[in-house]
Amino acid sequence: MFTVTCSRCKYVFYKGEKIPNLYKIYVRFGGRCPVCGREIGWVPQSIDVKAKR
Repeated sequence: MFTVTCSRCKYVFYKGEKIPNLYKIYVRFGGRCPVCGREIGWVPQSIDVKAKR
């Protein structure tokens, strides 16, 4: 499962089984988090990998 969240307020932009397209997320939300207004970057700030159980 892939999840894309805001690094400031933890708003969930995307959650799903397919690898997310960051450009589409950027365009859909106008380049900003709708909750806190933080600018969305093109490069992920962190990536967490967890084993599937």
